[in-house]
Parts: sequence; structure tokens; C-alpha cells
Amino acid sequence: MTFDGRIEAQMTVPAGVSFTATNSGGGPTTISISAGSYFPTALIAHVQAQLNALRSPATWTVSLSTGASGTGKVTINWTGTGTYSIAWTGSGTTLRDVLGFTGDLTGVTQGVASVSSKHARMVWLPDCPLGLDGDTPRAPIVTDALVTVSPRGDATTLVGNTMYRHANLRWSHVAEAKIWEAAAAVTNGSWETFWKDAHLGQGSISWFRPGSKLQIYDHAARQLGINANSGAGVGGWVATKGPIEISPKKVDAAWAGMWRVEIPELVSSG
Repeated sequence: MTFDGRIEAQMTVPAGVSFTATNSGGGPTTISISAGSYFPTALIAHVQAQLNALRSPATWTVSLSTGASGTGKVTINWTGTGTYSIAWTGSGTTLRDVLGFTGDLTGVTQGVASVSSKHARMVWLPDCPLGLDGDTPRAPIVTDALVTVSPRGDATTLVGNTMYRHANLRWSHVAEAKIWEAAAAVTNGSWETFWKDAHLGQGSISWFRPGSKLQIYDHAARQLGINANSGAGVGGWVATKGPIEISPKKVDAAWAGMWRVEIPELVSSG
């Protein structure tokens, strides 16, 4: 059995990132990527949009494999007539690494998909149901309210900060191949690599920062905190009470095949 669900972490793309694309319509054409903050699926959608806007015929598709049978790999395809090529020139090499490709795509026959050999960075697919204290679509509101009581028993409540919070997120039975990079079935597909990149800022790519904002989707493909009543979590969630290191736990102390991943607390401003 396989399960839907993923975590995406936000990255910051600097100005000046580009690559080149060639197809039957001409090229090589410079494909510029707009500077800004992106979650992986948003960045991939932007890459597709820029290809179609700048290198016609506009039949490019770029997608990330997620879902119950997701591989975490990125697919680039073009369905015109002839061949297509992508060259990760200059600053585009960092984009190449983020998407999981290891080299240029040269003279690929139209309609033949080019699939990355590595897992996309800043996304983790646990292949395990998500548990948490609350309900995935909801966004519980908390404050740092302080109640003071006078000697006569009069109570006064002082409210400073208000935020949304989810507690005790857990993936209870994650396979070893999804936990440790040395055991990963797909390079960069482990919790170890994801958490180093997204929370510790120890990855090799400068676009990643410590304490990145997170978007979390459960095994029913529901996004954490998103519902018609609040829309909280749109900007992302931040882990505020650890884990400050990679700290999964074995489900069975005598067996290293299954692991439990926990995030004690996530908060969001909205």
C-alpha cells in the first residue's frame, strides 16, 4: 500500500537565474526565472509557464511526481514536432540541481519525457499517513494571552500576539529508505536531506535557509490549515519547537526498518 502526502519547503530564488531552451521553433532561447520565494510545486509551475511564454511552440509541460505512487522526480516534456533541448547554463545549474537533473537535455525527440534522475529538493514524500492533535484542514488559533487577577478577584486578560498552531505532527511508520540518505531509493529523497536543507540550512544550495516555511499535505492530499473559514497557513508554517536536529525514532527498538518522524509544533501568521 502507498500513501499520498508530502512536505514542501520554501526557497528563495535570486535574481538572474536562467537556462536555455531549443525546439523546432528556434533557439537556444534564454528562459529567465523570476526572483522570489517559491515552494517546489510553485517553482515548477513557473518554469513551465516561462518555457511556454518564451520558447514557442508553447507545448511544454513540467511536473513533479507526487501522490500515492510519487517518486519525487521532475519531468520535462515538449510535444511539438522535431526535437527539444535544455541547457542549464550559468546560474541555471542551481535550478538544475533543485529539480533533480544532472546534465543538459540534448536533442530529445518530441513527446519523449525527460525525467530527473534525482529527487527534487525541498520536498519530502513520507509514504505514510499523517497524524496530528488537531484536524488537517483546520487552523487552531492561539495567543500569548496573560490573565492577571487583582486582590479583589477581578480578572484582566491581556492579549499580545495571535497565531495559528498545529501540534504533534507525526508520521508513525516511515520506511528506512525515506529516512536516511544512505538508504534512499532515490537520491535526495530522504528525511535527512530534506530536514538539513529546509530546517537546518546545511544543504549545498544557497537558495535554502534555516527555518524555512513549510506547506504540508496529508495522505488524503489535504493541505494543513487550508479551509474555507480561515485560509490560514497560506503563507506557510514554521517549526518552532524542534526538532532542531534530525531526530526520527525507531518504531521497534530491535528493528531499523520503520521510523517515526515528529514535529512538535508548527505556527503560522495566516
